[in-house]
Amino acid sequence: FHRGGAFTVVVAGYYEFEMQGSFVVGTSPTEVTLNIITVDGATETTKATKIDTIRTNVDPRDGMIKWIQYAAAGTKITCKITGSNNQQLRKGSTFTCNRIA
Repeated sequence: FHRGGAFTVVVAGYYEFEMQGSFVVGTSPTEVTLNIITVDGATETTKATKIDTIRTNVDPRDGMIKWIQYAAAGTKITCKITGSNNQQLRKGSTFTCNRIA
């Protein structure tokens, strides 16, 4: 899911980032890892991780991960999905950013 696009924090503060993913896997079982990461050039730093084991490749699955934290101005934040087998995000997957303070 991470394709180089990211939210860039303009005003420092506390933010809520949430990834709601709908995905399918090629084979089962598949371990799917959802991450929220910061990106600084070519360096990625994981801020939150959620691992799910999918035991069927018949139906799409939904996964969610949320991270609430202080972010400095200029911080680039995005999400990433990886897995032990072929996984694909489906239409309807979202990544949102809300400033809370």
